[in-house]
Amino acid sequence: MSWWNLLAVPIAGILALAYGRRIFFWCLVAFFFGFWSLLIVLLPRKELRVPTLPTWLLVFWGNRQIARIMRPIRDPSDLI
Repeated sequence: MSWWNLLAVPIAGILALAYGRRIFFWCLVAFFFGFWSLLIVLLPRKELRVPTLPTWLLVFWGNRQIARIMRPIRDPSDLI
């Protein structure tokens, strides 16, 4: 460990804050590994995948919702 590691700690903390990562973890990593940790902080993160529902389920649910809304309507005068 050298003074270079101590210099890398605040830089890694600022970069971690800018990239939306855990600040204290990356400061600790920079304390032990020095400027090598900055390369890892700058690596792109994986995007979070948003789970999507299957089309058949969306159609089924949509049809049930429409049927639930239309159930009390008996004739055109109910729409007024």
